[in-house]
Amino acid sequence: MAEVIRRNELIINSIRYPLAGEVVRKLTSQFAEKMVVGAYDTDSMKRIDTWEVPLYPGYVGVQEAQAKESHLGRSWWTDLITEQDGYTVLPRLATEVTIPSGGVVVYSFPYANCEATTQPLSNLTRSADFANDGTYSGKSGALNTGGTATRTGSKTITWDASYQSAEFILTAYIYTSVNILGKIGINDGVGGTTWSTEAGGVGWQQLTVTKTLNASATQLVLWWSATTTQADDGYAYFDTWTFTNTTGVTGSVIHFCNFNGELYMGKGSYLSQLNAGRTAFETVKCNFGGSVITDMFTEPNGNLLIFFGDDVNYWYMTTAEAFTETGVNDATRGITWDSKAWKMDADGNWWYSTTPAAAAPTWTAGGALADIPDQVESLFIGYDADGDDQIYCATNSILKVYDSTNAKWLSTQVKLPDHPNGGKGAAYWSGGHYLSYGLGVRKYEPIEYRDSEVGLIKDDGIPVEYNGEIVKFGAEAASNILYALIDASQTSGNSKSGLWAYDGFGWRCWWADTSNNGDMYDVIVSSASSGYAV
Repeated sequence: MAEVIRRNELIINSIRYPLAGEVVRKLTSQFAEKMVVGAYDTDSMKRIDTWEVPLYPGYVGVQEAQAKESHLGRSWWTDLITEQDGYTVLPRLATEVTIPSGGVVVYSFPYANCEATTQPLSNLTRSADFANDGTYSGKSGALNTGGTATRTGSKTITWDASYQSAEFILTAYIYTSVNILGKIGINDGVGGTTWSTEAGGVGWQQLTVTKTLNASATQLVLWWSATTTQADDGYAYFDTWTFTNTTGVTGSVIHFCNFNGELYMGKGSYLSQLNAGRTAFETVKCNFGGSVITDMFTEPNGNLLIFFGDDVNYWYMTTAEAFTETGVNDATRGITWDSKAWKMDADGNWWYSTTPAAAAPTWTAGGALADIPDQVESLFIGYDADGDDQIYCATNSILKVYDSTNAKWLSTQVKLPDHPNGGKGAAYWSGGHYLSYGLGVRKYEPIEYRDSEVGLIKDDGIPVEYNGEIVKFGAEAASNILYALIDASQTSGNSKSGLWAYDGFGWRCWWADTSNNGDMYDVIVSSASSGYAV
């Protein structure tokens, strides 16, 4: 059993116990053990000192009176599972899930430098006549022999719906006879073939074609073409092929969303879905015109709305994962309530729609949050003093509630210290509204007219090596725990990000990162892929 004694605490097996007073040394007898004559009762037993550790929960932020009652044996902090008094169980399984590192995964040319007999595109044969890279290039058939003025070849890439709206770049080098020109192209089955500029002549020249596939594209085919109008025979040579997808990850912020029984993740400019084995997120769509996802939620009619901020039209996805771009922008964040979808722009303007999943949807103004639009962090549903559910808006300094009868935003009694991360964690859970600011958390109960502090700043706070800022709450109706995601990347020095859990009594460390200063973005409780997890 590993023991460490500091001035005001004892650490045993990663559990911290506060000490009352100084640690003192006591002498231990070196004489022979006591000989017992007569009955073996408690009075005749030898007296020895032993450790007895009952392992009470490692709570942070408990109420003062209760803290004093359970002070003896209660650990200040631990990442062990000590929910059951006197027992520790196996640690929670934290499984790393692979996420896409870029946009779509596309075909990579195994013979891009044309050194192999098989060529990247059809109707080309390996030739040592000329080479741009290595010894060989891909040679076309003779042009003008027998009246042939044009020759072509192609390569069909295995189709994936995630290619729709994605941008691709195809490049190659060309070398021809004097009177022959060649080009390369990309075809998506809907918008025709997009070709590069024609080039040719003695000496290698690079060809490049860029194409953004149609939103309804059905295929991805790469082409080469060579043409001559002269009577002289000639050939075209192609070499050093590259084919890339430029979508990539244009943003790092992650947004989770439970939809249609699955867990979806928006990261940067692509949308992915958790696979059945819960081992990876697999790309569903890799590009929405290069725009970064700012919010996702289910609208009243069962479609997924995907927002991209004020300057870009939002999209919607059906349960069959079919995508449609709308003709409406000014959609930075949104929520569903009262059988309507609601959206807000960066200036606090506010609209609702009963049919938002349409190419040209109608939105009606519902009253702007105009006083502090630059402080808005998130929207959530909670209850008011009458027990009716309402839309709440968390900001850096105050909690707002929407008055739908008068189409206006009202201020609640919950006011936060001026904090850049105020309101990033915001949720309704177990009868209360929770609003974070740094490591502090305000709990607001409108029915009881009560506003109290329940955050991680109480009970001496948390160890400095786990310091950070609350950036998101994870709460779900079936969960008896409110999760808080702590981001250590914003603090000075080194500390570890983590996931903390609140059960209405105090906070426990649920998981801690093994590395320092990790960025944290989003947390969600989900039953997707036949399991229940956070």
